[in-house]
Amino acid sequence: ILLGSVIIILFFFLFDNLINSGIKLKNYSNTNYSFIYDSTWQFFDIQDQQVELKHDNDGTLKIEYITLNNENKYLALSDLIDDYTYKINSNNPDYKLLLRNSVTATSKNLDGYQLLYENQTGQVMMVICKQSDKLIIFTFTASNECFDILLDSANSIINNFTLCFFL
Repeated sequence: ILLGSVIIILFFFLFDNLINSGIKLKNYSNTNYSFIYDSTWQFFDIQDQQVELKHDNDGTLKIEYITLNNENKYLALSDLIDDYTYKINSNNPDYKLLLRNSVTATSKNLDGYQLLYENQTGQVMMVICKQSDKLIIFTFTASNECFDILLDSANSIINNFTLCFFL
C-alpha cells in the first residue's frame, strides 16, 4: 500500500510539473511559410526565405527555402540531393556522413531526404524536400550531448512546416 501511494504521489508530481512547466506552443507565419514551435526555441535570425531558431539548451534549427532555377526545377529530388551532398562534403571535410535516408516530412507529407553528419563536437541533421520549384532545407545542429535530447522538438517543427502559397 505504501509503495502504491508513493507511485501515485510521484505520478501527480510529474504530471503537475509537465502542466505547469511554462512551455507553450507558438505559431510563426509570414507570406511564404508557417510552422508551430514551442517556447523553448527563440528566433535568432528572420529573413523572407530563411529563419533560424536557437534552443534554450544548445541547438539551432535553420529553415530555408530556395526557388530553383529553370535548369533545376524539373530535376528529380534524388539528383538534387546528390549535388547537395557532394557540396556539403566538399565544404565541410571535418563532418562525416553517417546516414542518408528517404523520409516524408512537413505538414504536406513531402518526400525528402534526411542527411545526418557528425564531427567530434556536434551533429547535424538536414532534411531536404522539394515542392514544385521550391527546395526546402531544414538544418538542425546541436552538440553531441544535446542532439538526441532536442531531436524530437526539432522534428516537431519540421513536421508542422507549411509553404503558405501551396495551402
